[in-house]
Amino acid sequence: MFIISYIINIMPIGSEPKPNILEGIEGLKGKVLLADDEKSVRDLTALLLRRKGCTVEMVEDGQQLLDKLQAAKLGEFGLVVTDNMMPKMTGLVALAKIREDSRFDKLPVVFSSGTLDSDIKETVEAFGGIPLNKPFSPDELYEATREAISKSTS
Repeated sequence: MFIISYIINIMPIGSEPKPNILEGIEGLKGKVLLADDEKSVRDLTALLLRRKGCTVEMVEDGQQLLDKLQAAKLGEFGLVVTDNMMPKMTGLVALAKIREDSRFDKLPVVFSSGTLDSDIKETVEAFGGIPLNKPFSPDELYEATREAISKSTS
């Protein structure tokens, strides 16, 4: 049922894809690191990002996200897209830890969650992340990535 919800949001009945669906995400340098504990969400989000020409690496929790970032070469990842509610470490804790490392203080982060209350949203924004409510459409994902990249370069 969860997958069906996302499919409906991706292509509502009677709509057509926007002409720019296969254009790249302007300003993205490096790979996308995607963290979500739900395989179906990871796979679908990765598919949407790959349709924009992104190279995507996926992990299942916040600890794996941090481990992957810390082991990466400088500039290897140009964007993080992370869920909040994950085992081992939440996305919010991972975001705080990412910002503690000066190598990642300008790394664009899109923070997705099905439960983005105002406190979480304010905290994400305070850490320089862009909040994204689940479920999201492709255009909402692409806009959030553009906004995160733009914010990190300003």
